[in-house]
Amino acid sequence: MTHVKDCQECRQPIFRNTSSITHQFKLGIFEKDAYSWWHCSFVHIESETEFKQDRYGRHSVLCRPLLGPANQPLDVKGQVYAVIQREDRKIEEEGFIVKDLTTPLLGLPAIRRLQMIPQLNSIDDAEKHFRSTYPEVFKGLGNLKGEYKIKLRDNAAPYALSAPRRVAIPLRAKVKEELDRMEKMGVIARVEEPTEWSGKTSGKICICVDLTHLNESVIRERHILPAVDETLAKLEEARVFTKLDATSGFWQVPLHKDSMLLTTFITSEGRYYFKRLPFGISSAPEHFQNRISQLIDGVDGVLCHADDVLVIGRDRAEHDDRLHRVLQKSRHACQI
Repeated sequence: MTHVKDCQECRQPIFRNTSSITHQFKLGIFEKDAYSWWHCSFVHIESETEFKQDRYGRHSVLCRPLLGPANQPLDVKGQVYAVIQREDRKIEEEGFIVKDLTTPLLGLPAIRRLQMIPQLNSIDDAEKHFRSTYPEVFKGLGNLKGEYKIKLRDNAAPYALSAPRRVAIPLRAKVKEELDRMEKMGVIARVEEPTEWSGKTSGKICICVDLTHLNESVIRERHILPAVDETLAKLEEARVFTKLDATSGFWQVPLHKDSMLLTTFITSEGRYYFKRLPFGISSAPEHFQNRISQLIDGVDGVLCHADDVLVIGRDRAEHDDRLHRVLQKSRHACQI
């Protein structure tokens, strides 16, 4: 044991104990019907453990807190700085000695540095193939067929504001830039005529309209959203995955002309109304979930949560066939 440095906190000396051991690491994978091991060659570890000596001459091991599954603290007894060698490759890694851990475990960073698992780069090529086959699906803002009409209760009372929400002066230019972008995309349009309904925007760069009073009169569709546990149960045999994210989700649904002025909102730049389904409507999540569920209906291995669509398959061929069908349905569901 040799003195190497002093502790920065208490200025007590720190000692290092050097030892040499040899282990055979086993990397295991679980499958449904079998359990197999990957064996690697013997790994030689030259370990160095640092200790701190207190004023009474007692030694304590220096190691940081280590958490296991569910953030449960592990009983770490020591910390080593190891030189790990596999064939002709040698790396330096930090390791921990954990009580009751009988099988040595090798972490993913070390596995990659030792090149024990080949790295495949076929995902990018597959993505380019699908993007080039369905270019209209991946360009701009989608425009789903079928307009959405906001349904109000019979006793709905109009509500309007005459003053916009105050926006911090440094943010006003960015707010105007975002409003101009939304207007150019066809999401909103200016209002010059008098309207019975008018909400106010938030002061953030992401334009969000406060439609609280309108929502009190909106009749919701009550479409049941899928539970996360139910979705996870369907992933049991999945091996290949693709996640599709609908750009600006709700904005892909056009509003019925009778509903547009209901979404009028006031800003420091003037009044606007939505031409697409806004995020502030209480019925928007249920309606959008219903629309996407109808779009992917009939295709196995496709799961939907709001604007996220997950395509799964037991192998690449099954996954690609399902993904092609989803993209074909998406192309037919949009107004080009």
